[in-house]
Amino acid sequence: NPTDQSRRPMASRCRLRRPLVGAVSAAASVACAVLLAESIAGGSFSASFVAPLRSSRPARGAKSGAAARRSEWRRVTAAAGGLADLKAKLESSGVTKVVTSPSWWLVSAAVLVSGLLGGDVIAAVMVAACAVLGGLFGARTPLGRALTGPVCAMSFGVCAAAALGPVPGAVLRRLQFIAVTLATPLLLLSCNLKELRGAPARRLLGAFSLGALCTICAALISALLLRSRLIATLGGWATASQAIAALTSKNIGSGINFVAVAQALHMKPLIVAASLAVDSAVGVVYFPLAASLTPKNTEATEVVTETTRFPNSWSLTDCASTFLVALAIAFLSHQFSPAGYACITSSILAVLLATLPQAEERWPAGEMLGWPLMYIYFAAAGFTVGAVPGETLLRFSPLIDFGILLYVFHLVLLLAAGRLFQLQQAELLVASSANIGGPATASSLATSKSWERLKRPALIVGTFGNAIASTFGLLFFQVLKRWP
Repeated sequence: NPTDQSRRPMASRCRLRRPLVGAVSAAASVACAVLLAESIAGGSFSASFVAPLRSSRPARGAKSGAAARRSEWRRVTAAAGGLADLKAKLESSGVTKVVTSPSWWLVSAAVLVSGLLGGDVIAAVMVAACAVLGGLFGARTPLGRALTGPVCAMSFGVCAAAALGPVPGAVLRRLQFIAVTLATPLLLLSCNLKELRGAPARRLLGAFSLGALCTICAALISALLLRSRLIATLGGWATASQAIAALTSKNIGSGINFVAVAQALHMKPLIVAASLAVDSAVGVVYFPLAASLTPKNTEATEVVTETTRFPNSWSLTDCASTFLVALAIAFLSHQFSPAGYACITSSILAVLLATLPQAEERWPAGEMLGWPLMYIYFAAAGFTVGAVPGETLLRFSPLIDFGILLYVFHLVLLLAAGRLFQLQQAELLVASSANIGGPATASSLATSKSWERLKRPALIVGTFGNAIASTFGLLFFQVLKRWP
């Protein structure tokens, strides 16, 4: 057949090209490895490997000899010096530190696994990019520090979903599941309740407990005022009670408690997203207001006597031991706890381990590994909100009213009760930030207003709130469910 005969040369050429393509791919891989080694070694790798090869070859348009070899050597060393300068710039900007951080590896693994299981790795990377941008914006800009990093990550997720389109729900669900499952024990392994014995911590614990009580009272008052509207919008009092209990738990502890209560009560994804959106929107206004009401410490004699709680880096052994313990806690919790209560069981086990002697030295890297995962969770929640049409969110306007009333009544009741118990306004507002935003927000507020003696107690009290708020939220739900 002439047609088959004409095809044979093409087939033979394809067979010849395949080894050529493989050779080119191998060469490209070797080149990438050389560049990577060069960036790590500051150019010494190429100077020691490439220079001898080039020095044995005469320069183009010139005679071979010592002069040519010296010229070639100067060119190679100049290139190596440029790579060394690039490496120094990357290190000074913090890029090298971020990329080599174990928390970066953990987040990358979580994103890759979620993308593969959900069927869209690019979508998972988009969520992770919003989480990273939220963390950077929350740490490095005044507006971001006022909003807090989780709110920034969620805001970037909302904007990305509105601009680029929705992300597959399977990817978001897996991202949130992995983030919460690992972040819960990681964050609570640093919750050593024995540290509440100090005098500043005891005073701030009193203010924090008062703030938690004011949150519960504010939720009851707001639910009473909006009961009929919440029932009509959310489809029944049981569903409304779930949202109220989850928001109350969040405003005693932090976002991790909202997630734990929402999972335990099997809340609908749309109501979860709407509740988080409402709480984040009200928090955007509340945190700058709390900062403006907090008086600045004018005492110049106050000296910081404690070291920071979170060192700049941990060893790989510390990170590995902390992660393995958290992984074991998460596995046991999902194997032996009732359906929906895995996060609660995980919280209890982590707090019990954190109270053991020298627990902070044995598993020190929990918060460093756990917080990036929570940023992933909030960015995924932002994508969920951004994918919902605006008119659908407007249907949940009673939730918006509930969120506003919850924050207003919390602040008013706390300031009034604080005067009755003779607590300082700075203590009350730092404790309120620990209730509403968590330990990092409260510590940032104390630092920005020069209340150094409240900085570490704010972290301790806020972490204590993370340990107890989920249980309070579930108990509060049982009370609301029986409300006639």
